[in-house]
Amino acid sequence: MKSLAEIGDKDIDVHINSGGGDTFESICICNLLKQHSGIVNIYIDSLAGSGASVIATAGEKIFMFPASMQFIHNASTIIYGNAKELRKTAEDLDKISESACQSYKSKFVGTDEELTKLLDEETFLTATECLDYGLCTDIIEDKKIDPPAEPQQSVKASLFAKYHKEPQPDVPKTSLFNMFKK
Repeated sequence: MKSLAEIGDKDIDVHINSGGGDTFESICICNLLKQHSGIVNIYIDSLAGSGASVIATAGEKIFMFPASMQFIHNASTIIYGNAKELRKTAEDLDKISESACQSYKSKFVGTDEELTKLLDEETFLTATECLDYGLCTDIIEDKKIDPPAEPQQSVKASLFAKYHKEPQPDVPKTSLFNMFKK
């Protein structure tokens, strides 16, 4: 895989099908893509969940298919510890959630309160909902497959059909090979 520096200022297409991952890695990837000098197009092929939905906000254009989805939520973790540690972790998670939320805010067309509700409810969003909320820019409709065209004649066959003349009955058939044998 090429690094963004090797790509230079060329436009890039990023295809996403991911349930997510580490919040900080997702924010890092998003920020790297935002710094790219070319156009970044994001294609959500199936799911941009969790951290992958943060990455998706880096696109100048964000394309989804009718069956694609995004899953957005606040940061979460698994912890073991005492009450003091749990309170500290909860405060940290609030900060991490707000950090990730900044990426959504760069695209989301609703209010901060509406976005907070969607994140609190751990929401799966359809392509249409993402389009309405500004989390995608285009929905790629299914391509209709046209019936196969009638087979085309080869150039040789079409030229032969165009220029071929049936020999006249009174003209003897002579090949070039036979003419030079004499």
